[in-house]
Amino acid sequence: MLGKNIEILSAAFGVRIENTPPYRGDAKGIVERYFRTIQEDFKPYVDGVVLKESTKKRGGYDYRLDAKLSLYDFTETIIESVIVHNNHLLLEKYDREAEMPAELPLIPIHLWNWGVANRTGKLNQFPEDIVKINLLPHKKATISELGIKLFGCFYTCTEAIKEGWFDRFKGARPEDGVTVAYDPRNADSIYLRPKNKLNQFWICELTDRSRRFRGCTFWDVWSQTKEEKKTNAALKPDSILAHSKLEHKIEKIGNRASESQPDTSSMSNQSRTTNISENKKTEKEIERQNTAFNIKKDEKASPAKVVPLHNNEKEDYGYPDMTSDLFGDDDES
Repeated sequence: MLGKNIEILSAAFGVRIENTPPYRGDAKGIVERYFRTIQEDFKPYVDGVVLKESTKKRGGYDYRLDAKLSLYDFTETIIESVIVHNNHLLLEKYDREAEMPAELPLIPIHLWNWGVANRTGKLNQFPEDIVKINLLPHKKATISELGIKLFGCFYTCTEAIKEGWFDRFKGARPEDGVTVAYDPRNADSIYLRPKNKLNQFWICELTDRSRRFRGCTFWDVWSQTKEEKKTNAALKPDSILAHSKLEHKIEKIGNRASESQPDTSSMSNQSRTTNISENKKTEKEIERQNTAFNIKKDEKASPAKVVPLHNNEKEDYGYPDMTSDLFGDDDES
């Protein structure tokens, strides 16, 4: 509900958004009161709930030391409270409409169903995936031959490949980028809105170029790219200095080669290039002889020493005598 993200939902489903003025709790009293009402369901049964005293007050007890619930446990508690409220809470003081039958239970789910049938008409229904994607934050992504780029990650999909968006010919791809929806909890995929239509989407997956971000959240992506930018910024001065030294060394090599060049002012251009093939062949042969590996065998190496398994005992490695086994008496066997 923060920022402009709600505008996507409003435009996609025709939902009218109304905001109350800030610091005016009386303008939304039911919502403000229910913050306390829902806490009354679980406060007596869990530890670490907010107390009136705070640690800022001298001698105040820090209730945070008693906290036990994880984020999953707290979410489960809230959902269970909402389910019981909607399906079982009896609103004894509810102001009935004149058309409401006496046998209608004053329970939120039954009142809702009666209102849908008798007051608002048929509600609009949309596919669940479309609703989920329109609840996600949206952002402009750029396109190049490397893929669809969002927050430094590259994505691709079958539909974009068929459209020829990743070809070097730029005429096929949208020049002003595309609108994509992304789930901050999962960087493996994004949802592209073709032609900026809010009732359609293409699922785009990470390319191999961004394989290091697989299994990450977008918070991980933002943190890692921030650290990479810091590292690159720290190394950039050294890189600039190294290139400056390289230019100086290349200039020295060029000057040295110019100084060692023989005087050819008295020679014609034809005579200088007549034997260029032979000279190249000769120089290659010299270079090969100077740089070839010449690994020699160590002639001083002595043979390995054999260590007997049994000291001072001569081992017999001849064939065994099997005469007694082959021709002995049957009784003996």
